[in-house]
Amino acid sequence: MEKEKLNESIKEIPALYKWLAGIVIILIISSPIIVNFLVKIDWFKDSVSGGEGDWLSFFGSYLGGILGGILTLVGVVLTIMYQDRMRKVERRDREVRSMKHIDRVMDRGYLNMAFLLRCLNDENLNDVTFRVAFNYHRNEIEAVIEKLEDLSLNAIAHKSIDDFLTVLDGFKVIQSMTSDIQFKKSTTRQELIQKLKTFDIVKPINTIIEYHSKFFESSAYQKLLIVYIKNFESSED
Repeated sequence: MEKEKLNESIKEIPALYKWLAGIVIILIISSPIIVNFLVKIDWFKDSVSGGEGDWLSFFGSYLGGILGGILTLVGVVLTIMYQDRMRKVERRDREVRSMKHIDRVMDRGYLNMAFLLRCLNDENLNDVTFRVAFNYHRNEIEAVIEKLEDLSLNAIAHKSIDDFLTVLDGFKVIQSMTSDIQFKKSTTRQELIQKLKTFDIVKPINTIIEYHSKFFESSAYQKLLIVYIKNFESSED
């Protein structure tokens, strides 16, 4: 596995760099051969010091030092590329895990927003049952906000951060709207519906759906919520 990832790192080296490295290596290796040929020429032997053995010995050390340095440099570059690749893989895995967690939390939010609207439209609920159901789903939405706020933005794909924050703000608006509702013994379900329509509670819900859909495919719970939004909007005033 590690060998395969290292091979992938090597493949990522730009072609131009590979060509340049090849040319440099060829020049380095061919230099002793060229010098060995030159020292046999009379005019060259007269203009330089040392014999063939001296020059070949020098170039042996020269070649070994350069090749050793090049191999060290290549090793360092490949190590850096490998580590960078590993960081990207780890970040991508972390983002995938975070998005799956967000999706689970969002499904919980969709389900409770759907049932909150459903209990408003359910004429069979008596006042006590209605208040209990409404408060339960309102508290569940607050729990969803806490779960989303606990997430680190570093674990979310950079391109999705703004959309995620908009979704979170949408939930907070709904929390604020529903928290402003104080039940009285005389409060009827129809009065509550009218108040929520005055608050325009559907607007932040639609905002949540719109921006969450930018980084998440529609789920069954989201589709269920859309159905209850339509029922809520069509309910009698």
